[in-house]
Amino acid sequence: MLNSIKVLFTAVALVMLVVGQGFAASGTFKGVEGERVSGSVEVNETSVKLSSNFKTTSGPDLYVYLGNDKPTKSVAVLKKNKGSQTYALPKGIDLSKYSSVFIHCKKYNHTFGKASLR
Repeated sequence: MLNSIKVLFTAVALVMLVVGQGFAASGTFKGVEGERVSGSVEVNETSVKLSSNFKTTSGPDLYVYLGNDKPTKSVAVLKKNKGSQTYALPKGIDLSKYSSVFIHCKKYNHTFGKASLR
């Protein structure tokens, strides 16, 4: 009986762990439209995290976006051109609708880089 209870608690704990992890994906940036962007990105249900090796060329009005073929959902203003940084996702975003993270200049509608998520 005691072994059955241990097995049950272990199973419940594993289910809670898997459910708690939710959506997660990552990708590597590549520059587009003549720009240089590199480094990796991770996306989960609550945030977009640029890695310590993230780097982009300077530009005005740079934002982090989600999208598919093009940037469509603004996440936040890019804090800095290189290094680790984390951005909270706006409430209600369905990440299953997006396949990429973009670094995009809002002012000139110019994409600097794209990371396809896996």
